[in-house]
Amino acid sequence: MVLSHSCLKPAIAAIGLLVGCLAVLMPPNSHAQQGNQSSFELKILGPKRFSENVQNEWSAQLIRRALSEGSDGYRPTGMASPGGGDPLPTQWEQPVEFMWDFGDNSGIINTNERPTAAHIYASDGNFTLTVTATDPQGGSVSGSLQITVKNKRPRLSLPAAIQIDSSTATFELGVRLQDSPGDLRDGVSISWDFGDGEVVEGPGLLSVQHAYPIAGTWPVTITATDQQGDVGEKSFNVFSYGGGESSDNQVNSVNSDDVNAELVAHFDAEVSGSLNASFSGDMRPVAGIHLSPVNQGSTCRFMFTAWDPANLASVFFIADMPGLPEAEGATFTFNPPRVDLLFHPDKKAYEFAQRGLVHGFASTSIKERIKPKSDNLSEQERAELTRLSGLDTTEGEPGEYTPVPEVSPFGLEDKESWAAKSGTVELTFIPYNRAIATMKLALTNTDPRSTLQTVNLEGDFTMDLQSAQRNGIMLYEHCKPAEFAIKKTIPVDGRQNLHLRQPFFSVSFTEPYDIETLNASTFQLTYPAANTGDPVVVATQMVRKDKSAYIVPIEDLLGGVRYTVRVKTGPEGVRGLNGVPLEDEDNSSWYSWKFSTRIDFIPDAGVDQNLSCHVLQTVRDAPLIAGKPAVSRIYANWQDHPQVHEDAQLKEFTARVVLRKVVEGQYVELGSDFHRFVRPNLWASENIDQAKAEHTANIFWTPDRETPSAVDIALEVPQTPGESHSEAYWSQCTTPLWDLEPELTVDYYVLAIKDWKDVDLLESYLPVLEDIMVEAELYAEQSFPFKRVHKRFGGIIRHPQVLASCDGSCPQNLLAQSSTQSTADIVIGLMPIEDGSAGGETFSTLSDEDQPAYITLTIDNKVEHRDRWVYAVVHEFGHALWLDHLPYVPNEGGSEAIAILTNMRDYAWDNDGTPVHWHKGIEG
Repeated sequence: MVLSHSCLKPAIAAIGLLVGCLAVLMPPNSHAQQGNQSSFELKILGPKRFSENVQNEWSAQLIRRALSEGSDGYRPTGMASPGGGDPLPTQWEQPVEFMWDFGDNSGIINTNERPTAAHIYASDGNFTLTVTATDPQGGSVSGSLQITVKNKRPRLSLPAAIQIDSSTATFELGVRLQDSPGDLRDGVSISWDFGDGEVVEGPGLLSVQHAYPIAGTWPVTITATDQQGDVGEKSFNVFSYGGGESSDNQVNSVNSDDVNAELVAHFDAEVSGSLNASFSGDMRPVAGIHLSPVNQGSTCRFMFTAWDPANLASVFFIADMPGLPEAEGATFTFNPPRVDLLFHPDKKAYEFAQRGLVHGFASTSIKERIKPKSDNLSEQERAELTRLSGLDTTEGEPGEYTPVPEVSPFGLEDKESWAAKSGTVELTFIPYNRAIATMKLALTNTDPRSTLQTVNLEGDFTMDLQSAQRNGIMLYEHCKPAEFAIKKTIPVDGRQNLHLRQPFFSVSFTEPYDIETLNASTFQLTYPAANTGDPVVVATQMVRKDKSAYIVPIEDLLGGVRYTVRVKTGPEGVRGLNGVPLEDEDNSSWYSWKFSTRIDFIPDAGVDQNLSCHVLQTVRDAPLIAGKPAVSRIYANWQDHPQVHEDAQLKEFTARVVLRKVVEGQYVELGSDFHRFVRPNLWASENIDQAKAEHTANIFWTPDRETPSAVDIALEVPQTPGESHSEAYWSQCTTPLWDLEPELTVDYYVLAIKDWKDVDLLESYLPVLEDIMVEAELYAEQSFPFKRVHKRFGGIIRHPQVLASCDGSCPQNLLAQSSTQSTADIVIGLMPIEDGSAGGETFSTLSDEDQPAYITLTIDNKVEHRDRWVYAVVHEFGHALWLDHLPYVPNEGGSEAIAILTNMRDYAWDNDGTPVHWHKGIEG
């Protein structure tokens, strides 16, 4: 068969990828299909068994591509595979539309030409995932995958309790529930066992109130049961002081009765239990200090010892106040503070302990200044110790002090020491004025071997702080006033790519807050409205604790959106229990922190939203040839949200795109690159050129025989502020291997006819001809599904009987007669353009499979025509593979088709520098 053609093959020279420029020419031995239905296989790659509410990715792999055949498809057979194998996979050019039915009544998803899709199964069960691929002629092929989705056990976390009514000891209790959307929609039963015999239960009962009128520690157990009967459980303890008491570590305003109470610097208490005594003691500072800053000055430690010589007993007291109270003072409730009770066996031990108290809790400098040098102090040393420590170390007159017994009145042979384990101390502290406290404590012996294990200590004390300041060391100037501020937020400000589903947002304060001021109007999650930018409040569930709170969105968040979490400040905002409001630092009335969510790459009906991949060696998503370079093109398409202001939506992001496979359980990178992805509706305004593949990440790599049927894609993006990149998105590329690795051999000859009969002229052409064939070899290797293309110079053909001109068959006959020993697949003869001719006419002979294909091509040696001849050579290679002209442009195609073909033939570059051989409308 002899065909005459005169057009150049359209292709992308820049990256060397075949873009499907030739239409079908069906020879008699082609594998024609019956009707429109294809017998070709579609295989679904991806997980078959997993849990509900987990995002997974699947890819559709067409093992053979041609769904139907017609005038705009092609199927080469001129180079049919040896041994009856699959023919060359160049029939992959027709576009295919993929339809996904996940079998869970979520609707049919059309991913167009994208062969991958992500999905979340909201409920457990057995499902059939079906994918149908359809070509423009209506030919289709389907594949299915049986999927088992396991029920996800409900998960309870972050339980919390806060007392909301001290008079009745009523608590608000809350918990966070995580489960699949289906189970949450159908209702998860929540049971609360409060530990006191009362149990409440109800669907979605995530927050309850309960009263504990009796003091104690109550074990609370929360149980969540979903529709499938799976159970999640969480336990924690709630401590109640009983009705009439305040919750632990509370700070309240000062009671006026306390302020006006008569001030007597004394400590009185009753000790009961393992040992019974009436304690009456003088209060003295610890190491000369009553008040000292700790924790970098953020906490004021109030401490003293009380000494009862009649009982040879002492009390050691430490209470850490959250900063120095304001001038009007405050009442603190401690649960409990550090309180130690000691009884000594004899007078000597008791007095030794009195002298040693100056060692315990002071800085080294103070210790050295007031450390007693011996038991027998000089008058000067006693006076100095008295001045520094406040201890009365003077001799005094006989009878002035309480008699000190020689031995313990309780018959103790060794020191007994108890430490507070439970109970409360109510302390009213008015700076520069007074300290008043009542205590009710249970103490445990520090020696587990002692027979005296537990005692109770109930009492009160008062202290004149003015006198204490004169006689002791108060260090007011080093203690900072109490502050109420935000200590920590989750997430941190500026967090990026936060997971969309079931996150939570928390705020922690430096001190307990007034629960009346922290509610849905003062602690919110928002996004800006589309037109006005006004904050739109997202519906949330709130759980509160004494110093912190968190909110959980009731619905999934929107993908690629910047949200704001905010807490109200100023007089109308959140206040501490000490009455101090959060400072309004920027006059906005809010303390805010922002985060952005991950893009939702789960496709939806009618929405071009996907994280997908196409792999090309010659054409897109065809079986790959091991050892031949390939490129994976990664698409990250997402949509905007019309209800959200544009400024709060993700318009672009830069990711490190990683292509990898799994080898022995470990990831092995095949290639990586950084790419700036832009939201598709902004490609035009951002000058993203699709023809140059600027809208995709392009990872170049070379498959081998160990390449799996699919390789993974990972997108690494910044998440926590200040970090570089970490994985946030995943998908896969289908990478089926072709079972053959065909190679194409081309012998080229120079026909010394016409002008080239001039030896000198021909010699000047030879380097140009060699250069053209070198480039054609590389271009053909990139353009056709061959592992390698080998060119060989056959020599110069001279024939004395060839006239200066002859008909069309003359050069072909000469080429065939002179290359009978050639073992090549293609034999091409290059000959000169006839004088006065535009040149470029070619003649091809397509022989049967046992003979080479013969091509003759007329060229010149003009530099500006060089690219044209390279394309012309490779174009004719395509005809040798039984490929015809452009798909979607009929051979008879009318003026538009003729214009396209003529432009390609006559010009390598348009006037504006555009490479016109790029096929318009086909991605590059």
